Amino acid sequence: MATKAKAGDKVNLKDWEELDSLIVVDVNKHMRLNDAGDLEENEEMENIFYNRKQPKFKRKVLSTEINGEEMVVTSLFKLMEMFKLYGLRHSWVFVFEQWDELMDRVNKNYKGNRVNMGHYYYDQVNTARKLLEEAGFTVLSNGARSAKSTISEVVKQNYDYYDKIGIFSSNTDLSYLVDDKVSWLNVKKSYADIHMDNYFQQNKCPYNSVLLKKALVGNRGENIKGAQGVGEKKFFKFLEHEGIFGEDVRGRERDIIRNTTFLTDIQKEQALSCWNVIAPKELNIDATAGDSFDVDVLRLVFKKYNFKSLLKALEKEIVSI
Repeated sequence: MATKAKAGDKVNLKDWEELDSLIVVDVNKHMRLNDAGDLEENEEMENIFYNRKQPKFKRKVLSTEINGEEMVVTSLFKLMEMFKLYGLRHSWVFVFEQWDELMDRVNKNYKGNRVNMGHYYYDQVNTARKLLEEAGFTVLSNGARSAKSTISEVVKQNYDYYDKIGIFSSNTDLSYLVDDKVSWLNVKKSYADIHMDNYFQQNKCPYNSVLLKKALVGNRGENIKGAQGVGEKKFFKFLEHEGIFGEDVRGRERDIIRNTTFLTDIQKEQALSCWNVIAPKELNIDATAGDSFDVDVLRLVFKKYNFKSLLKALEKEIVSI
């Protein structure tokens, strides 16, 4: 749903530096979208095996020598670059998809419109998790098949402690959390973020009904069928019928669907079935953010992986804090 950014669509995190701010990162979404493939000789073999077509434009593969072997570090570099781009003045939480599923996905598609990721990608994800934990950042992955429910819990548990909360992801479902304090930040830097001023334009629905819309209208890319016969136009008629146009419906979606007289019983059943799939799940985890981390670990990591520009930016950031 998110589009190329226009004026006013991007949140300037520099404006948050003097505030108590929390940045939540959907790590797998970030690293997947910043993947550039394997080393050329390895990628050629994988492309033949998976019968992949070569993209017209390719991001340059970054690699470095670790213990005598060349390791791809493109996604890892882009993840660590967040500290350079956004600084160390924020609190950080890094959320991974459920760990025991990661390696099962090496040879499977996560969703129909996603390509398989090779072992080089999962090597980087494993590395990212280990180094972030060693540096003392809050790292979460338990309790959910995807990061969505975990991120929802992070926002819920930390909401009262921060002036601003930013969620880096490509999953626009998480924009249901957006309010005056919370912004959805696109992991694609040139694409629009979602905040209160552009919520309607980006989600094509009034505040805060993005999940309600998905349950009713569906989403082909994610194989969410929605209620039969309910499209964009009928969805707005539904909102008008229920008198909830522009209101915050977060947490009321199930009851709204159950109690409406606008839909047939079959349509209600279909919408509720979709809602059960997309609704964030309640989790019993400690998702509170920490405010301290070990800068020396970041320094050692950046040296080890030859991230010279990040190391330089880190030293400059430390001096300014």
